[in-house]
Amino acid sequence: MSPVMRPIQPPALIMAVLPARKPAARTQKVIVSRARTLVSTLAFRALAPTV
Repeated sequence: MSPVMRPIQPPALIMAVLPARKPAARTQKVIVSRARTLVSTLAFRALAPTV
């Protein structure tokens, strides 16, 4: 039950890397967009802990 065994990383980032059928540029754009969404969500939670 240690934090190392259960990563906090959401599977969304992993799912964004898995599809290799899409072109590299499109896949990279999806990863960047999901990363920005994750960062913005974490920033919102950090700035608004009461929510």
